[in-house]
Amino acid sequence: MAVQESVPQMTMAKLTGDEVRKVATLANLRFDDAELEKMTGTLAQILGHIDMLKKLDTGNVPPTSHALQSENVFRADEHTNNFKTELTLDNAPAKDRNYFSVPRIIE
Repeated sequence: MAVQESVPQMTMAKLTGDEVRKVATLANLRFDDAELEKMTGTLAQILGHIDMLKKLDTGNVPPTSHALQSENVFRADEHTNNFKTELTLDNAPAKDRNYFSVPRIIE
């Protein structure tokens, strides 16, 4: 794998089985011994990646709230007459002047 070869070697964070067991208890998870050992290694790798990221110089990187630049894609609210009143009301089962007439539902 070429991608993994280009990743610098990281040191494994020191993590004990008791620490993983405590976090698992707090998260209401249960592991047998084999799963606990595997999870300890996996979490140690994750913490190693975080340690590697902490070493990056981000002094010249502006803070962002999103990874991609985004702009307002909504149009301005403008009043338009999309429908011709007389054509629209021609399809109405009942009308009163320039409005739809509907049965009363609240007394």
